[in-house]
Amino acid sequence: MNEFSLWKKCKSDFNKCTGLLLIYIFLSLVLGMGLGSFIGYLPVSFLHKLVLMMLAVYLLSLFVIVIVFLIGKAWLKVPLGKLFRNKISCKTWGLSTSFMFGISFFVAYFVNLVNLLLSRLFGVSMSGSSLELGPFSFYTFLILIYVVVLGPLFEELLFRGLILRTLDKYHRGFAVLVSSLLFGMLHMNLQQGIVTFAVGCVLGYVSLKYDSLLLPIGMHIANNLVSVLVTYLSWPVLWCFFYLFCVIMMMISLSKEERSIHQLFQKEYCTYPYGKLFFSRWTTILFLAVFVIMAIFGFGT
Repeated sequence: MNEFSLWKKCKSDFNKCTGLLLIYIFLSLVLGMGLGSFIGYLPVSFLHKLVLMMLAVYLLSLFVIVIVFLIGKAWLKVPLGKLFRNKISCKTWGLSTSFMFGISFFVAYFVNLVNLLLSRLFGVSMSGSSLELGPFSFYTFLILIYVVVLGPLFEELLFRGLILRTLDKYHRGFAVLVSSLLFGMLHMNLQQGIVTFAVGCVLGYVSLKYDSLLLPIGMHIANNLVSVLVTYLSWPVLWCFFYLFCVIMMMISLSKEERSIHQLFQKEYCTYPYGKLFFSRWTTILFLAVFVIMAIFGFGT
């Protein structure tokens, strides 16, 4: 493929990647408003409506991301089967997961610190909606299935499977950063999005290094599971030691992985400025505009 053909194809691929996220937002808004109106007219108590609304939000999220994944699979034609065949050692699982938790805690700590300073000095906050599940019940169990298992599964298939592999055809570092940026922005919550971006970079790195989707899926499930456990188990001392251990492991892993990270991102496919091309696509500009509007008005996932 010559330079001009590659340039035309990458423009098409870039439009499809952000186009998928625009479809996700559009379907979520339209179906969400319709479902909300339907539940509002049901002849049940206000409390039951709230429970049904919460359950509907997560079921709708699952339905939409499955639809978007199927559209993306047809559009981008990325072969995902081979990414489930590589065997990952227990040591790799442990080191990669603790590295992710260390990065997550480290970034979250500084984001919370900045958020606190902004709140004290200017009265503004980056905080948005957080995971609030309430007392454990059958409805909560169904929501947890999505939050801990199904959500991470399809998010990884979409972002580390389709989008990361599509962008990786052009430039590896660009692919990890942009797929992680889109991953963070889709949450429509600035504070959560920054942490999600950092976690996405780790998931993208290990996915490419080990040519696997099983590893990032398992790590994502572990990340969401710990978030749920922190919500239900009020053991601050235990969690402090856990995150301290993960930060130490992160520092050790960074010192050992420095050369590996450099080698992984060293490969260049073309000298064309892909960043400029990606962020000048009309789909990207529209997605950024939608993100800003929804973040301002507090629509988060």
